[in-house]
Amino acid sequence: KLEHVYHQTAHRAFVFCKEYGRTTEFRRLCEILRNHMNPSNKYGKQQDKQQDLTMESMELHLATRFEQLKVASSLRIWHEGFRTIEDIHYIMTISNKRPSSQLMATYYLKLTQLFLISENYLF
Repeated sequence: KLEHVYHQTAHRAFVFCKEYGRTTEFRRLCEILRNHMNPSNKYGKQQDKQQDLTMESMELHLATRFEQLKVASSLRIWHEGFRTIEDIHYIMTISNKRPSSQLMATYYLKLTQLFLISENYLF
C-alpha cells in the first residue's frame, strides 16, 4: 500500500522543516496535505460523503496530523496549529469509527495547549 509511504514522506518532510527552521515550506506542506485530505474543495460535496476511512487509514492520518501539530508548536506557527486541530477534527468527523482513547487524550491536550498560548480561555 502506498499510503504508508505517503505518511512516511510527510513525517520526513516535517523533520526537515523542524531541523532547518523552514516555516514557509512547512506551511506549504500543511496546505498540500490539507488539500489531499479534503477533495470537496475540488470535486464538490458528493465526493466528500463517499470518503470513508478505514481504522488503519484514520490512525495514519491522525498520527501524521499530530506530528504536524508538534512541529507547528515547535516552530511557533500557532495559526497553522489551529488549522491542524481543524484537520484532526475533520478526520474524526468523516470517519464512522472513533479513534482510540489515547489519541483523543492527546488531541484534547494539544487543543488545551493551543488555547492557553492564544490566551483563549474556555471559561
